[in-house]
Amino acid sequence: AGPAALAADVCRLVVLGDSVAEAEASEGVGVGRAGAGSGAAGLRQLDALLAELAGALPVTLLPGRADPATLALPQQPLHACLLPRAARRGGLTLAPNPHSCAVGGVRLLCHAGQPLADLEKYVAPRGRLELLAATAGWAHLAPTTPDTLG
Repeated sequence: AGPAALAADVCRLVVLGDSVAEAEASEGVGVGRAGAGSGAAGLRQLDALLAELAGALPVTLLPGRADPATLALPQQPLHACLLPRAARRGGLTLAPNPHSCAVGGVRLLCHAGQPLADLEKYVAPRGRLELLAATAGWAHLAPTTPDTLG
């Protein structure tokens, strides 16, 4: 199947945090994973991007470590006033981190990666997918909380 066929099967976009990054000292401007810069300009760029995307398909946005949200887990959703154009779209869901949802008939439990990043500091080197599977096996989403992860 080509890219067009794969795109036709997309039923929701879930953005897992760090959409607005802190400014990098070496670059002068930070760039988050969703392509937004830092601060107010970054929020405006993210707002424009999400407004366009939410017009085409449902979008769920979780906050991450570098986003303007509470630091400790569970993080509260980004406030709609930070993304006024996108928030007016019916297709945008501002969700907490972690977040549980159903996508295409599949139940998902999502987080922005902070538990895995913290866990990597304390276990023998493994890939993130293996750590994610381990947390599912342990039935504990954030095993280092609250000792080393807020």
